[in-house]
Amino acid sequence: MANGTMRVYLTTERAGGAHRLGTALPAAATGTTQTTDPLPQATELSGLFSGRLDFVTNKKDFDFSVALFELTPQHRYLQLSSCRAPASYVGHLSRRRLLTGGAHERIVFTACG
Repeated sequence: MANGTMRVYLTTERAGGAHRLGTALPAAATGTTQTTDPLPQATELSGLFSGRLDFVTNKKDFDFSVALFELTPQHRYLQLSSCRAPASYVGHLSRRRLLTGGAHERIVFTACG
């Protein structure tokens, strides 16, 4: 269904009230709001989307949400897909794995499966 992948990182660079996506891995660990700009050019997506979140939290669990939208020629947003899940269940939906507060954590998801 696809002939390639695109890896993007949430940056601290702002565009209005949101943060930008960048193609370069940030040099240092930083915290940012998880809202981003549209991709800079038309991009075709197919299949399930996946992602990896690297973070430090002060909680044992939290809900996260990732959504993909299309900006139409009429300047309206159309939601294409979304993923919302408790972080402690990602990767193992039948078994909960609580996070460790203050520790570096990583969750990997594919369409919240």
